[in-house]
Formats: sequence, C-alpha cells, structure tokens
Amino acid sequence: MIFRFTIVLLTAAVAFAGQIFTLNTSSLISNPNAPFTLDFSFTDGSGIGDGNNAITLSKFALGTGSLTQSSISGGVTVNASPFSIALEDSSFFNDVQFTFVPDATFSFQLDATSNADSGTPDTFTLAILDRNLNNIPTTNPNNGIAFVEVDLPTTNPTNGTQVILSGTVENSDDVSIPAPTGTPEPPTFVPILVGFCAVCALRGKQHSKK
Repeated sequence: MIFRFTIVLLTAAVAFAGQIFTLNTSSLISNPNAPFTLDFSFTDGSGIGDGNNAITLSKFALGTGSLTQSSISGGVTVNASPFSIALEDSSFFNDVQFTFVPDATFSFQLDATSNADSGTPDTFTLAILDRNLNNIPTTNPNNGIAFVEVDLPTTNPTNGTQVILSGTVENSDDVSIPAPTGTPEPPTFVPILVGFCAVCALRGKQHSKK
C-alpha cells in the first residue's frame, strides 16, 4: 500500500527579524511511515567551504510535537536555550537532522547573510525523510525534495536571494532576508519539546543543484 503525504507550505511570511515558514504536517501524525526526520542542510556554492555566509533558524513552533537531534556535520551549531540552529558554509556540505514527532503544523524563522558567490549560490534546504531515510517527494521545481529552498545571491550571473518552495512554479527573486542579529528570543505562544542525543554517523546523500 502506498501512503501519500500532504505537506503544505501554509505561509512564508516576512517577519520583523526574518522570514517565517509554516508547514501543515498533519498528514504525518500517526502515519505508518514514521519516524520522520527533518533534514536542514546548507551547501557552499564555491565548493571549498569558504565560510562567507550563515543561516540562523529560530522561533520554532511545534505545538505538541518534538525534535531530537540525530546527526550533525560541518559548520552547524545547535543551541539549547533558546533553541536555535546556526549553519555556516565552512564546509562544502553542512547538515543537521532531527527525529521529528509532528503536530498539525510546524514553523520556524529563517535569517541569513547575503554575501554573493560566483556562479553557484550557497543553498539552504529543508527536507523531510521517512522511516527509511528516503526523502518525501515535493513539487519544488528545482530539485523535487526540498519543502523550503533558499538560494543566496550570486555574481556571474547576478542574482539576489531566491526562495523556492514546494508547490511553486518559479523562483521568488530578490527576496530580502535580514542577516542574523543578536540572540533570538524563545517562542512564548506554543510549547517546544527539544531533546538531544549523541551524534550519530552522517548518512551520505546529495542534493540536486540548479
């Protein structure tokens, strides 16, 4: 039997300190393909890990859901109090995964620097893996696996920050995403249950590029 997933990006709203993404994850609740894994990755466009850009994820809202760290690799820092994730392109591939117990929705705020690379952009993606660590397919027109993709600016050709989402048919060009500033405030409107475990070996995988 094939179990289908309906994970909808509800909003991608610009907030005061960054961009907030909200996904409807209700189809994952009690789904037999659990446990699920959230896979946050940041790939260096230069290919050498030049460390010229950073992504900060904060203000996670999980409802009664939870995250448990399962693997980490490259330039990634996970902060417990308040919970946030910092990814720097200090390696070619920078990645952190969390076992994910879903509630009806899941949201987070993304802040980013915007230093341009030549040709290939530094790229952030959020994918969701099933119990076999296979990517849940999406309709992202770039790669078919990312629910959220953020391509930072490039020269040659010249592009601004682009946001590509599952369900879209073209890039949202020149999106302004503010750089990280200060310490993110913890969310006050929903409880967050976050657990940490020992670092496991990173499962090798590749992400498609434009």
